[in-house]
Amino acid sequence: MAKLREHVSRAIDWFEPKLSLVIHAGALMASFTLPAWAVKSAQVFAQYGAVSWVVAGFAGVLIAVVVRLLWNWATRIGVRAKYDKRFIEHGGDFNPLDLIFEKRRIYLNDFALPSHPYIEGKTFVDCDIIGPANVYWAFGNQANPLRPPVMDAVCLDPGASFTNGFIFQNCIFRNCSFQRITVFAGTEFYPEWKNNKSLNIISVIPSAEQIAQRERLVNPPPAGTSPVIEHVPTGVDPASNEPAKSG
Repeated sequence: MAKLREHVSRAIDWFEPKLSLVIHAGALMASFTLPAWAVKSAQVFAQYGAVSWVVAGFAGVLIAVVVRLLWNWATRIGVRAKYDKRFIEHGGDFNPLDLIFEKRRIYLNDFALPSHPYIEGKTFVDCDIIGPANVYWAFGNQANPLRPPVMDAVCLDPGASFTNGFIFQNCIFRNCSFQRITVFAGTEFYPEWKNNKSLNIISVIPSAEQIAQRERLVNPPPAGTSPVIEHVPTGVDPASNEPAKSG
């Protein structure tokens, strides 16, 4: 019986995406065919002949695509509202709008709205911050000291972006612990984090060039200033700092 259910489940998994593709293709064809047929049958724009049918068909496709996009947008808003409502109804025994939290066990999934995972301007004292969760360490945060356990840390490539997790910004943590949490940050944090015994860096160690690239993005030079150019004496090879050989 278990094998039969497994075979049926596999058959459904194989058939469902193909059925969805057929339905979507059929809907697009219908959105093209029906307006073209209606224009032809009603003799609207008859003076333009077949061109009017084609234009009507593509207009129907365009309208169908716009309707589908609006439907998806409304559905996404409805889903977010549903999860936000569930979060508010079943949240923790604290007000997440407070600015200071002391001696609390805070589950991040009960702390920030699923549709707005930003945590900004909060102060946590003697708290346990609990996941499972991915956290991005933006800027303006302070965390000293940290209590065990050791937290895994990832230094992101300067060209990478963080999209799935919580974001801490301008927050203060005093004697807090982070449990079942992986913290992500830009490479500019590596020089500060590499000797921190409370962090276990599990990503590839960034190069000096990556760190400098990220620092230029975070702290760009003031407008109107020029980059510093080191003066190299005439007749000296910059690579070896020795007199250049003449041809």
